[in-house]
Amino acid sequence: METRIDGYLYYNQQRFLNFTRNAIEGIHEQLDRTSLMTWQNRLLAEKGGVCAMFGDACCTYIPNNTAPDGSITRALASLTSLSNELATNSGISDPWDRWFMSTFGSWGQRLKSVFISLAVVFIVLLLIGCCIVPLIHYIISKYFTASIAKAYMLHEEHMLQIASSVSSSLSPSPPPSPSLTSTF
Repeated sequence: METRIDGYLYYNQQRFLNFTRNAIEGIHEQLDRTSLMTWQNRLLAEKGGVCAMFGDACCTYIPNNTAPDGSITRALASLTSLSNELATNSGISDPWDRWFMSTFGSWGQRLKSVFISLAVVFIVLLLIGCCIVPLIHYIISKYFTASIAKAYMLHEEHMLQIASSVSSSLSPSPPPSPSLTSTF
């Protein structure tokens, strides 16, 4: 069994390498010709253009490897197909992927992304609600408690000052001292 899996992996690894090589060769070929043509056009733009100067050596053909039937497009399609095949045959599957795909079809992956995003937002809001809001409530309560205590202390001091000034103004003046000589 293990030899069969190793052979399958080796075979698909070789296919992957071939597709990648074909794609990069296509990019190289197209980019090489595009670079050559651009360089020739820059050098000779003021002298009537490229073909007037180079004649038969003029580069006028650029392979379109990115066209729908081009080598890059075919290689990318093959890579995508191989990737899907490897994912299918790997024996590893995510039950969430299967459930979303069976329930929602082609929309499964998009809905899974939306679901995960909403779950993350919900968790963040839950953390804010459970941790940050009580912390803010505690800080505000402590601030108001300290403010009220300070106001109460100031009020109490003020009331003591008023009481002492009132008591000093209301205290009876000492009676006149009786004279030692009395008049009879």
